[in-house]
Amino acid sequence: AAYGIASLCIGAAAKEYEIGSAVPLWTNKIGPNNSPSESYAFYDALAWCRPNVMETRPLKLGEALSGDRVVKSPYRLPFATAVSDVKLCEASLSPSKVDRFIVAIQNRYSYELLLDDNLPLQLMVGVSSNSSSQELYTHIDFDIAFNGKYIIEARAVPRNPVELVPGKPITLQFTYSCTWRSTEFPYNRR
Repeated sequence: AAYGIASLCIGAAAKEYEIGSAVPLWTNKIGPNNSPSESYAFYDALAWCRPNVMETRPLKLGEALSGDRVVKSPYRLPFATAVSDVKLCEASLSPSKVDRFIVAIQNRYSYELLLDDNLPLQLMVGVSSNSSSQELYTHIDFDIAFNGKYIIEARAVPRNPVELVPGKPITLQFTYSCTWRSTEFPYNRR
């Protein structure tokens, strides 16, 4: 599937948010679905929209051993506040960068985002319409459930595929939207 869904891990520290406060979204690793041990740093692998400052967070032992490479993303997700079609960046991809995305799509690369520091979302880079057409997703729809001041679960669905042509430069606009929904599901039972 091209979307990610997650619920917070049991034992994770509860973070409280006020309406409109910033919810961190981190990038992690990227790699082919058929080889989970093969992974690369998100911003080193492909020409994604980069933050102005590459802020990392300390890794837990298990994260370090599994090859995690966590860097804060440029996404801005205000708690319990919907945003629609926000422009993340405009990227001019050279022929070599286009070709790298095409190879990633052909090899079914997926990447991991972490919402609220520990809520993993797995997304596909793009889709192969047929053997000769590779399409890069340029938009993500986030759907986040919360109860009071706590995030309970999240989904992320990539959309707006744009066809890439080998060796042909292209300028793309990367965007995202986020909806929030209240749930009665208690935080202590997530």
